[in-house]
Amino acid sequence: MMSKTSGFYKTKYAYIWFTVSCLIGIAGNSLVSFAKSINSMKNFYELQIATSKYTILKWLYDEIIVQLVLNTIICLVILIVTFLIGHVEFSLKFVLLIIILNILGCYLSLFGFTLGQFF
Repeated sequence: MMSKTSGFYKTKYAYIWFTVSCLIGIAGNSLVSFAKSINSMKNFYELQIATSKYTILKWLYDEIIVQLVLNTIICLVILIVTFLIGHVEFSLKFVLLIIILNILGCYLSLFGFTLGQFF
C-alpha cells in the first residue's frame, strides 16, 4: 500500500511485483518446508519403502503434487491481493506467470528434496 501511495506501484510494475512476491513464497515453500519435511520423515519413508510397494519415485511424485497445490494457492492469494490493491485487470499473462512459477517451484522442490536427503 505504501508503494501505491508513493506512485511506485503502477500498472507497468504490477507483473514485477507479482512475480517477485510469488517467487519469495514459492522458494520458501519449496526449499525450506520440503527439505525439512523430507529430512524429518526420512526414516519413516525408508521403512515404508522397504516394507511396501511404495517407491521413492511414487513418494516424490505425491510430494510434488502437494507442492504444486501449495504453490498455486500461494500465487492465487497474491493474485487476489494484487487485484485488490492495484489498478490491474486480469489477463492471460498472470496465468502464464503462474504456470512458469509452478514449473520453477517443481525444480526447487526437487532441489529441496536433494538438500533434505544429504543434510
